[in-house]
Amino acid sequence: MKHSIICFISLMMTVFCYARTSIYQLPSDSTDWKVYYMQGEEYHRKGKLQKSLSNYKKALSIHVSDTIVHALANCYYQRGYYQQSIELYNTFIKKDSSETKLNTIAKCYDKLEKPDSALTIVR
Repeated sequence: MKHSIICFISLMMTVFCYARTSIYQLPSDSTDWKVYYMQGEEYHRKGKLQKSLSNYKKALSIHVSDTIVHALANCYYQRGYYQQSIELYNTFIKKDSSETKLNTIAKCYDKLEKPDSALTIVR
C-alpha cells in the first residue's frame, strides 16, 4: 500500500512538472486567439520574448483586446522596441490611463532620449 501511494505521488509530480513546463501546442490553422495569447504568456514567462511577440501578434490579428495590446506593448518594451511600445500604449491610453501604463510610456521616451515627452506623460 505504501509503495502504491509513493508511486502515485511520483506520477502526479511528474505530470504536474510536465504541465508547468510545456508550451501549448497549436494546430497550424488555429483561430482561437486565447490559445495564442496563453502561449505568448508562457513564452514570456520563460524569457523567450521573440516567440512571445509572435504569438501576441497572432492573437491580436484574430481578436482585439486591451489585454493583448498591453501584453504586446510590454513585450515590445522589454525587447527594446520603445517606439512600437509607445504606439500600442497610445491606442488605448485614453480608455485606461493607469499609472503603470503612463510610467511605461514615460520610460520608453526616456530610453529614446526624449525627456520632454517623458515629462509630458508624467504630468
